Amino acid sequence: MALLRVEDLTVRRGTRTVLENYNLEIGSGECVLLIGENGSGKSTLIEAIAGILPIQSGSIELKRPFGLTLQSGGFNGDEIVNERLEFAAQATGVVEQNVLQHWNLSHRGQDRIGHLSGGLHRRLSVIQGLLPAYGEEVRICLLDEPSEGLDEESVQTLMSDISSLRARGHSFLIATHDNRLRECATRLQVLDEDASTNEPTVEAGDAPLF
Repeated sequence: MALLRVEDLTVRRGTRTVLENYNLEIGSGECVLLIGENGSGKSTLIEAIAGILPIQSGSIELKRPFGLTLQSGGFNGDEIVNERLEFAAQATGVVEQNVLQHWNLSHRGQDRIGHLSGGLHRRLSVIQGLLPAYGEEVRICLLDEPSEGLDEESVQTLMSDISSLRARGHSFLIATHDNRLRECATRLQVLDEDASTNEPTVEAGDAPLF
């Protein structure tokens, strides 16, 4: 079952064509890592798939709702952490219960997002991006540099959860420079080259199920 299908996609930023006639398909249980140099189009692809960037031509079929972690975070600093996650859970049909505890962030649930440190802010962004996959229905999550700014414990939680959630049939498209995340991937994709298969090595953890 394809959760994402991109066909002949062309996207420009200003006068520069970043992606041209690009094709990608991701099925249930896959984890595709977008790798490559800065400016190669990794973030552009994720933002175009999510509907943030307009496309010039081509088509995108994406199963909704989907998870999204942007490199910039994308939060209003005045929001309360718990309220932000409750809204995200309602939007994705998940009954959120203990995800903050799972990520060691429950002690900041009543704080404003703008008062979080950079690392905790990033942790919240990752939680929101993974949230749809903590439910029972198969989802796809789009994650842009999810490990950037995370402490080592949180990176291990991220990798363990991706492995566990992928085993349940959820899928991931991840833009990253972090070689550690290759241990989660079933496919490595350089945007202007053919994809290569990869054997995940991270053991499935105890990701929550809502």
